[in-house]
Amino acid sequence: MDYLKVEDYMEVTYRYLDFHEGLAVIRDKNHEYGYIDRTGKEVITCEYKYAGDFHEGLAVVQDECGQYGYIDKTGKKVIACKYEYAGDFLEGLAIVRDELGRHGYIDKTGEKVIACKYKDARDFHEGLAVVQDEHGKYIYIDKTDKEVFTCKYKYAGDFFEGLAIVRGEHDQHGYIDKTGKEVIACKSKYVRNYVRNFHEGLAVVQDERGQYGYIDKTGKKVITRKYEDARDFHEGLAVVIDEEYKYGYIDKTGKEVVACKYKYARDFHEGLAVVQDEHGLYGYIDKTGKEVVACMYEDARDFHEGLASVKTTNGIFYYINNKNDIMIEFPVYVSIIDIGITSIIIKSKSKEDLARKKLAIIEEIKKDLISNINELKNTVKREIKSYKKTL
Repeated sequence: MDYLKVEDYMEVTYRYLDFHEGLAVIRDKNHEYGYIDRTGKEVITCEYKYAGDFHEGLAVVQDECGQYGYIDKTGKKVIACKYEYAGDFLEGLAIVRDELGRHGYIDKTGEKVIACKYKDARDFHEGLAVVQDEHGKYIYIDKTDKEVFTCKYKYAGDFFEGLAIVRGEHDQHGYIDKTGKEVIACKSKYVRNYVRNFHEGLAVVQDERGQYGYIDKTGKKVITRKYEDARDFHEGLAVVIDEEYKYGYIDKTGKEVVACKYKYARDFHEGLAVVQDEHGLYGYIDKTGKEVVACMYEDARDFHEGLASVKTTNGIFYYINNKNDIMIEFPVYVSIIDIGITSIIIKSKSKEDLARKKLAIIEEIKKDLISNINELKNTVKREIKSYKKTL
């Protein structure tokens, strides 16, 4: 059947992002980005080169010219795409970068409340943001662009739980408070080599012997068990890695509440955490270590707003709830049947179902074609018969 052409392909209408403020980013086969709601409906058309998560009601998008701006949840462009870079809104302000490479801050109306004048800038955390001037000096500013204090350090970080990481002239780390006072000294024996921000009152540190543990906000080491690596506390538990590079979880007393037996593990979100078994498959455990979703997925993401995105071993993407019920599925297999004057597009969630649908449509096309040919033959016969009568 030369007149009938069939094209098959896999349509990936999905990008591994989580739900934020009721919407999640998707990507179509043309690598353009849009958004779906919790029913899986595409509520903002895939038309952007890049799209970020919604934060405080707005999301960063990049247009076909490579410029960044912001849309609301209806898809309306509320801040024009005119920046070289734009960040998420946090605490009412977002970082933007102009065509000269200078950084500043805008509010949700698009008004530039802090002029683009800084060499670098980071998000506001707890009312303060760290910026760098043209000489590379670190400065903490408030939301009026008032200089709160200037740093003497080689590096200065964001504030978390009232403290920020700094690095001194000898590359030793410490913590400062919002007045700039060094409350945990850079010369502290516990925090010389490696530190993380405070989460739930504790921070991961690595001492001069390369051993990981946790300190409190006075700098006292409160968890001393030796691990190859350790992560931040989330929902009362923290990921740790033992000498055999197996992952498990400890509580704030240092007790190992989930044994180090996993190939990989992530932080707890909404009471569940992603883990990877010895076969390389992903599932979810609760805080007792019980496997509530079996390790059966090729990939899995954290739970956000009651849903988590997963990828099956045969390449199907969908969202599940915490009982492993499929809540949103994506049609991934597509056939285009071209019959010359028009095309028929078929979508399905499996190759087998697609093949059945395709065969049924092709058979229907054949029947219609045969019927049309027979009708044409009968019409020709009638015309010939009528013509003969005139001779």
